[in-house]
Amino acid sequence: MDYINKSLAEKNQKLNEIANRDYLTNMYNLKYFYLHFNNLAQKSQEHTDSFSLAMLDIDNFKKINDTYGHLFGDKVLQQVSSLILENIRKTDVAARYGGEEFAIIFPNTSIEIAKNICERIRIAIENYSFDIKNQTVMVTISGGVSSSYGFEISHENQSFIEFVDELLYKAKSLGKNKIKSD
Repeated sequence: MDYINKSLAEKNQKLNEIANRDYLTNMYNLKYFYLHFNNLAQKSQEHTDSFSLAMLDIDNFKKINDTYGHLFGDKVLQQVSSLILENIRKTDVAARYGGEEFAIIFPNTSIEIAKNICERIRIAIENYSFDIKNQTVMVTISGGVSSSYGFEISHENQSFIEFVDELLYKAKSLGKNKIKSD
């Protein structure tokens, strides 16, 4: 009976992992992001714990897809995801937020540390050579990052996520390939 229970627990853990991962990027999916975010938001309300959040977006991704095709675009998504995962800490949670947009939750992390990690990611992507058909394609990202400190965060109130998303779009409007913080 112990063997069966252990085997069942392992299979359930594996199924849970599959259900929470984005197939293409192997990052957490949007569902997992919101579960984790809401958990931290609840802890943030109960205590004075704060966390930082970043939203990152691949610059000119539509042009990449239109110029080189969707299969190459998928390879860019996979490699960008890999570079993000290589540059975050074990305690951080990176998710594919949608399309070519990614979110990173930095638990118990100041805005300064979160911004430094995002800058490291931005530089790693900027310096990476994406090769297709004997051509090198350069890719950049833009991002917004902020601390939850001072925000009223709850499941119903998405103003913090919207604020960080606005910082991302501000970075894009300032010329792209930038990380904007508050």
